[in-house]
Amino acid sequence: MNKYLEELERAGIDPNFWCADEYFQRAGWSVHSSFGKVWAEDKDAGFVLPCLSLSGGFEMRGFDVWADLEGYEGMPLLTREFLDYNFIYDPRNFLKMEGGDWAVFRKNSRKFAKRQTHPCFYTDRYHTVVCEEDIKGLFISWLEGKEGEIHDDEVMLNYLLNGDNRKFLIDSDGELIGINVWDENYKYINFRYCICDSKPFLSEYMRLLFYTDAEILGKGKLVNDGGSLDNKALSDFKLKMNPVEIKNVYSWRRKDVG
Repeated sequence: MNKYLEELERAGIDPNFWCADEYFQRAGWSVHSSFGKVWAEDKDAGFVLPCLSLSGGFEMRGFDVWADLEGYEGMPLLTREFLDYNFIYDPRNFLKMEGGDWAVFRKNSRKFAKRQTHPCFYTDRYHTVVCEEDIKGLFISWLEGKEGEIHDDEVMLNYLLNGDNRKFLIDSDGELIGINVWDENYKYINFRYCICDSKPFLSEYMRLLFYTDAEILGKGKLVNDGGSLDNKALSDFKLKMNPVEIKNVYSWRRKDVG
């Protein structure tokens, strides 16, 4: 774990969706420490997270920050702008999905499996079955079916090809039809990416596979499923999975002068 994340845990500060050692590495974020402070930078965007004091709390509040953390307040010379949500889930809730609030997701997440004449296989040993060209092929197909801007597509492909935590859904013909990718920090599992082909209700099924996976349940952590990227359909989808909490994440930027 890098020094920034170590200090985050030591101070007991709630991590946001981008706080994971693997994400720092794959996004190319660098960590710096001097004069009793530690901070994370992107080579193009500058400070990506609030600067931390090694004695506890936040430092250097007068600088732009791309994504803040709970309890952070920038200086008056900065303006706060909404960045995204962080949807938080308890994986144990997906084992029963009881009650009317679960009705839509409960029904839709089971439709794909019920419609299959032969079972699919959810496995972390995909590399022994098919080559990375199939991952790239599924990724391209998934991109072609999306509308609007795709954020961090290079980072996403890096995770899909090389991620430390990936599981793959393979149909009865041996075809790759879905990939779940995640990482984690001291408090949360971050459900990083889910891509799948356009079969009806496969996206819901992929989420159900992830949340009911014994490996995920066994960690005993809540899951940060990220945000909605200003996409109402994605936000509606995540609301139907009944988050236990929805957190707001903000950017802090210098006010225009003159």
